[in-house]
Amino acid sequence: MSVIRYDFASFQATKTDEGFIVDTPIVARVGIQEYRNDDGSIRRELRLPDEVFNADSLASMKGKPISIDHKDRTVTAKNANRVSIGAVLDSGFQDGDNVRTQIVIHSPDAIGDRRELSLGYSCKLDEESGTHPIYGQYDAIQREIRINHLSVVKKGRAGVARLNMDSNEVLDDEDLTLNQKEQHTMTVKVKLDNGIEYDAAPEVAAELTKLRADALDSAKKLDSIPQLQATIDGLQAKVDGIDELVKAAKESGRLDAANRLALEANAAKFKIDHAGKTDREVKEAVIKAVRKDSDLSGKSDVYVDAAFDMALEIAPDLNMADQREKTQTKTDSVQTTGKTAYQKHMEELANKGTK
Repeated sequence: MSVIRYDFASFQATKTDEGFIVDTPIVARVGIQEYRNDDGSIRRELRLPDEVFNADSLASMKGKPISIDHKDRTVTAKNANRVSIGAVLDSGFQDGDNVRTQIVIHSPDAIGDRRELSLGYSCKLDEESGTHPIYGQYDAIQREIRINHLSVVKKGRAGVARLNMDSNEVLDDEDLTLNQKEQHTMTVKVKLDNGIEYDAAPEVAAELTKLRADALDSAKKLDSIPQLQATIDGLQAKVDGIDELVKAAKESGRLDAANRLALEANAAKFKIDHAGKTDREVKEAVIKAVRKDSDLSGKSDVYVDAAFDMALEIAPDLNMADQREKTQTKTDSVQTTGKTAYQKHMEELANKGTK
């Protein structure tokens, strides 16, 4: 919801040689501002630093006209010539929780007994209620603040309370009247650790909030010290164990190399080419050389290792049996050949005697 707001602050000015009034007064502040609803109730609106000191908002002050009171709800090109008695010379700038800007009043006689400044601006209301840690409870938040004009008025709300000036409301000087203490003082509720609440200036509340935040941050850092120490101890233990890890890695590498050499030596006994083969592939080749009907598909590494060891154990027996079989075959062949020759000789002798 877009609304029109009027923001009040007092000023102390000086005159130039030409009789103009010049000053760099406070024209706005952060905090909670109260506005009157149609039913007479009060709505508290929060003006956050991020919104009040927004670059676009501050820049919107430059060149805006200065008028008497808020007789015209907004100042435009159509009525500026009639209502303008001066101008805002530059963009606003931050001064603590306040906004200042340079102004010039060209027609000081028109001011009369007015000694307050009132910003007229538009803003969008974020209908979000809550409690700010510094400024207290609020019913809405002002967003996208844009300055339309600056007015000189009889009495304002010390630049900290704003009068709701929606289109259905009428500016009433009586409604703006506050005593001098209220005009120049804005307080916020501060709650101590013992539960007691009291009114304090915004800067006091801000400092208390900062101290509490610093104390909480320090407590968190202290709580994290044991965890940091545990982390440091763990890292130190890893550093201390590096030599052992390196030694273990070297030993593991040496054993792997020795095991590979032994495997290749066994593979050579079976005339198996081990080049480019993994340890398992070499072992499978040895197993199949001993037992050609072996099916190793889907078998685990443990199974293959056991079958490989068994193949190495039975290979000598199989070789011996093979040699025996070959020797027996040769003997049988010799015996068969000798018997045949003998029989042939005897047959020849028999044939001679018959003749």
